[in-house]
Amino acid sequence: MFVHIFDQRFIIFTWFGNDRMMHDSPKRAVRCVRLATEDAPALSSLESRCFALPWTEQAFAEAFAGKTFHAFGIRETASPLSPRELAGYIAVYHTPDEVEILNIAVREDRRRHGYGRLLMATALQDAKETGILRGVLEVRISNAPAIHLYESFGFRQAGKRRGYYQDTGEDALIYTLDMGQTRTNP
Repeated sequence: MFVHIFDQRFIIFTWFGNDRMMHDSPKRAVRCVRLATEDAPALSSLESRCFALPWTEQAFAEAFAGKTFHAFGIRETASPLSPRELAGYIAVYHTPDEVEILNIAVREDRRRHGYGRLLMATALQDAKETGILRGVLEVRISNAPAIHLYESFGFRQAGKRRGYYQDTGEDALIYTLDMGQTRTNP
């Protein structure tokens, strides 16, 4: 993998075949960009394909209106995707000392290609650069791939919320991260 950082608005990662995270071995350039209110329709579209209880376009627009909401998205270069369509995104809340990972979603046909890892690394690096000291998130107890991703960045289980998810009544695991020990590129 090669990393190309052009400016603070986006990072491009280029993947070369036989990476153990990939099921296939394409050569693909990927952009991770900071998203804004005008991306609410694309966020809502991807969200509805990935989650049983998705955020609406209006919910994203309202979140962007606040000062604590941040989102990053992946758009592939040289792709048949429309310019506004996303292959993946991560949404977070920033407070002065904490970043809360709200959602991370990757299109089904792009999973296991390192996109979740790129999104997480970007969000954590952004938080770290603003002086944030702690990360927190909730994850479905059954979501083993997400748990593995979070633990690879140094998140540790700190608790459990019983019956947290309204759609299934499933428990959520609470994970926290000491930002002083963050591995932004595990």
